[in-house]
Parts: sequence; structure tokens; C-alpha cells
Amino acid sequence: MALAILKNGAWERWDGWLDEARHNTLDVERCWSPAELEDAGLAV
Repeated sequence: MALAILKNGAWERWDGWLDEARHNTLDVERCWSPAELEDAGLAV
């Protein structure tokens, strides 16, 4: 599974950075709900 982030109207593979914070992508995929991902601008 890979996460994508919407940047400038295009989906890109997410590198783990949100604002100034680096997140572990596996933890995000396992621990964040679909609503939390959407709120952050992410999608699986």
C-alpha cells in the first residue's frame, strides 16, 4: 500500500512530510482512519 498526497491538483507519492513534521508512513497507514488521512490531504 502506498500513500499519495494532493499537491497543486495532482496526486504524488507521499514522502512522509506534513508541514514541518516527518511521519512514519507505515504508522500513518495503520493508525490513521480514512477520515484523518483525508483531512491531511492524503489517500491510499
